[in-house]
Amino acid sequence: MPSKPTGGRWRRLSVFVSGSQTVAAAALVEAATGVLPVIEWPTRHAGRRSGDSEWVVSAFVPASRARQARTRLSLLLHRAHTQGIMPQPRVRAAGVDEENWANAWKRFYRPSRVCRGLWVAPAWEREFRRPAGSRVLFIDPGMAFGTGTHPSTRLTLRLLEDVVRPGAVVFDIGCGSGILGIAAAGRGAWVYASDADPEAVRAARENFARNGVVAQVILCRRGVPKEWPRADVIAANISARVLTPLLPGIARHLRSGGVFAAGGVTSGTESDFVTACVREGLATIARLRSGEWIALLCRKRIRRHS
Repeated sequence: MPSKPTGGRWRRLSVFVSGSQTVAAAALVEAATGVLPVIEWPTRHAGRRSGDSEWVVSAFVPASRARQARTRLSLLLHRAHTQGIMPQPRVRAAGVDEENWANAWKRFYRPSRVCRGLWVAPAWEREFRRPAGSRVLFIDPGMAFGTGTHPSTRLTLRLLEDVVRPGAVVFDIGCGSGILGIAAAGRGAWVYASDADPEAVRAARENFARNGVVAQVILCRRGVPKEWPRADVIAANISARVLTPLLPGIARHLRSGGVFAAGGVTSGTESDFVTACVREGLATIARLRSGEWIALLCRKRIRRHS
């Protein structure tokens, strides 16, 4: 997530595409801005064919670097268009007051099933009734990433549902709204969470309380704090370019045989990221994909004593 801008202004960069182009557009927006984008609920437009709709793929960036980000985004979209990857989409940049950022997208946020037996719903829709046998997380991300609508979040949650056990020590690195940690705590894990963005830390603390689960600690810190214990599971839904430098600290804090769930990987970054994981003794044991987005589950090499 971007740091809090000193100018108090954000720019929302939006790309309007068809449903089949959302993943490709999201990958390009992320590459241009360095921010994991929001894929928003489709809307119909006057003058379009009945049943036609556009999806909106957006990223919020500080105004100080919005022009550079938009230029790069336009270049990437034009290149994708000339290569026949996607039609030329509409792009829009709009100013967003910092105080209104948290509310700008709420009309697109709906309860949704993110993986087997798990739903995510907006915090303001407390009347939502989960289907029998499932769990629901009520999330208000505020100015943090993590509504459960992004493919990388869904994929990472799917990986965690299979490996988190009651009593496990779980780290949520770059926690954003806290959605991964809350899901783990709901399964009885001991959760430690961190994010470099103070707004994300605030949102995560509120969301843990909102869902009636407890984090051992939620710190405003980049990567894994040195004072934390060893973990059974570490999850990080962060862009692979941001996550790669954090891998040594992640590997050091992971127990022998423990697992690391990494979201935010794309087809273009997977190869280099996997190589970096191998250098730290992390071997891929599971892989999930949704379009261009990939989540990897890696196991730390078990040390055998002679």
